[in-house]
Amino acid sequence: METTLAIQLNEIAAQIMYDYAKRNNKTVSELIEEYAYSISPKTDNAEIIDNAYWEKYLEENMTPRIRKISGIFRADGDFDYKERATEYLTEKHR
Repeated sequence: METTLAIQLNEIAAQIMYDYAKRNNKTVSELIEEYAYSISPKTDNAEIIDNAYWEKYLEENMTPRIRKISGIFRADGDFDYKERATEYLTEKHR
């Protein structure tokens, strides 16, 4: 489900957004969407009261790009991505 959002920014802020989006091969809409997810309650509080609601919310609001890659990687519950990334980078730059 998508919706339209009209925002007003001063000219400098708007130019900053456009330039940043262009440098990162994104649209301004994608930047705003990513920001909204970054400030969501899930990032501030890992214990969501209604996890089923959150999963449904994510599924309904997932961007096409994320939906396309969703499910490619499945890890065990105890998989620590940060630890694994650290190990990989340490070995790579040895």
